Amino acid sequence: MDSFLSLESVYGAGTAEITAKLASMLREHEQVGHPDDDPDEGRWSKLVKEIESHFEENEDILEQMELEIRSWSQELQSEKQKADHRLQSYKVELQRLKKEFLKGVRHHQRTQERGQLGLSDGSHDPENQKQGLLDNTETLERSSRKLRQGHGLLAETESIGASILNDLTDQRETIQRSRSKLRDTQDDLHSSSRILTKMLMRIIQNKAVLFGLAFLIFLLFVISIFYFLGS
Repeated sequence: MDSFLSLESVYGAGTAEITAKLASMLREHEQVGHPDDDPDEGRWSKLVKEIESHFEENEDILEQMELEIRSWSQELQSEKQKADHRLQSYKVELQRLKKEFLKGVRHHQRTQERGQLGLSDGSHDPENQKQGLLDNTETLERSSRKLRQGHGLLAETESIGASILNDLTDQRETIQRSRSKLRDTQDDLHSSSRILTKMLMRIIQNKAVLFGLAFLIFLLFVISIFYFLGS
């Protein structure tokens, strides 16, 4: 479970990095074709590659998280279901961010093509810029809420994990005490068995002595009878 929590923390940091770079990518896109700016297409390409790399890393982390959940025992079924639910929400969120990323890349490519043809798509109209900034702000706020929720879930998960570890520790101590008592009981049983065996042997010996004495008395009695009859 500790491995899952660590992966979850790394995933949250990666998602935050993707969100921040998407905002930077949108700002870079707005510079393309603007007469008052000097856009750097190399910087745009580098940013796109960095975001793609983050997506690949987060997808790998989600796969590791899924494998980690599958390795949990049935005793952790409740925690397994909660973790799987969070994992599915992470997958949905990552796909949403990827759609926004691909949408931004396609929009950038169309803007470049129109700029090369000497056309204008109205992207630098004040109203369009204002709406674009509002949309970007809303996207960032939504992502921030998701991250806060993720951190809240992470804190809750850590608390649950600590509680489970304490319970497991108590159960282990209880099992150890039970085993110790069982060993003591087994030792007592062995001692009792040895005592009973000795008592049984003594009873058999006493019976053998009694039978021997009875036979001797009977023999003496018979001899006495023959002796009196003979005399």
